[in-house]
Amino acid sequence: MARPVRKVTKSDDNDEFATFHVLAGYSNPQTMRVNRFLKRQPVTVLIDIGSTNNIMDAKIAKRLAYHIEQCEKFEVKVADGRILICESKCSNVKLSLLDQELIVDIFLLPLEDYEVILGIDWLRTLGDIAWNFAKLVMKFLLKGKQVVLKRKRREHETTVSNHSMECTLQKEHHGFFL
Repeated sequence: MARPVRKVTKSDDNDEFATFHVLAGYSNPQTMRVNRFLKRQPVTVLIDIGSTNNIMDAKIAKRLAYHIEQCEKFEVKVADGRILICESKCSNVKLSLLDQELIVDIFLLPLEDYEVILGIDWLRTLGDIAWNFAKLVMKFLLKGKQVVLKRKRREHETTVSNHSMECTLQKEHHGFFL
């Protein structure tokens, strides 16, 4: 189930919260999962147009020995009512995208399903982006070279037709949709 997370910010005049999402276990049309590398270690990255900030799981930052620095504290309200406090970040984190490297500042929070979330803070640095939401393919220029990111498919993920699902439901009388 999607769990929207909201960051309280002082600069938002119109909205009380700036929103970002932490998803638990399934894709959302405004997100795309990709595999990338931090310090030559594979990580699952969620690119999310609903996220205000870039976020890394705090355990990953410690495991990869990133320099962790304090930041101005802010509250993060999760849809289930929990309030998380963000008080640390990593600056100038190098993330490998194919043969290109990008450098981002990332806030640290405990994440359950992803190691890194790249939000609007990163997306707005790219300039023009072509994002095919049906195929979950993103194209943009980075340092003059075209970068093409394709979503990460889950091991057991398959697409079935509506007709196939209806036949299964009629035969089995139950099913599970993800």
